[in-house]
Amino acid sequence: MKFNYECLNCHIKQGIKVSDFLGLDEPTKEQIVKEIMAGLSTADFTKQNPELMSDSWKVITSISQNTDPYKTFKYDYNKIILDIENPLTDLLNKQSIPFNSFLYAAILGNLIDLGPSHSFEKDNWLHLFETELENINLAINKSNELFSELQKAKTLLYLGDNCGEIVLDKLFISHIKSLFPELSITFSVRDKPVLNDITLFDAEQVGLIPIVHTISNGQDTPGLILSKTSDEFKDHFEKADIIIAKGQGNYEGLSDIHDSRIFHLFMVKCPLIASETGVPNMSKVCYRQKSKEA
Repeated sequence: MKFNYECLNCHIKQGIKVSDFLGLDEPTKEQIVKEIMAGLSTADFTKQNPELMSDSWKVITSISQNTDPYKTFKYDYNKIILDIENPLTDLLNKQSIPFNSFLYAAILGNLIDLGPSHSFEKDNWLHLFETELENINLAINKSNELFSELQKAKTLLYLGDNCGEIVLDKLFISHIKSLFPELSITFSVRDKPVLNDITLFDAEQVGLIPIVHTISNGQDTPGLILSKTSDEFKDHFEKADIIIAKGQGNYEGLSDIHDSRIFHLFMVKCPLIASETGVPNMSKVCYRQKSKEA
């Protein structure tokens, strides 16, 4: 999905949001916003938004002199969801179709990207899952197709997204492994910190690495730009029978690729993407990418 003029506001808002989160003074905040706008004024708008967001992020980290502004935020959210891992697993296993419940929980984790106060009590999250599971509602629901494809697949590539959410990915992956023990699964993370996206550090913190083969995609963009990934990642991507892509950023980076192997699990958080996918903003979706022939 190519950059759109309406994306400009998100770049500026991100600069302000991070500045406020770090408690930067007004002159520094102003410098960040001005340099983001200056960069965008000469940017190549034929690029995809995650790639340009990475450029704006470099402005933020350079001026703030902080290479990972959300480090504590990510660590805390990982711990919050880890603290409810056992009761949540029990809850999901008790549902009538556990596969759908684990998948839905993984999508719900995309909410963490929207946390306005940067803190939630763990009881709030457990209650959220209890409430949401009473009425699973996906605006686009290709979960049956995903299950059917997993039954036939030998290899799965799972593209991770955000902090906290990674714990729910871990639960979903564990459930998939229990259903399809012969399936070879690889999980990918960002190469370097960007926004609140996950890196190998997060995978280690939540105990994912002993469960599934985990690699970096070689990028520091908040969304997968396939042409910019490492050779190792490209090899896994090309050979995968099924690809699960978590989060809106990965959808933005991959949506122009005609590849029906890709299933997107995310919450729609942008009117542009809502329009493109044909669902209301803030919808939860399990969306299958179309092949070129379709």
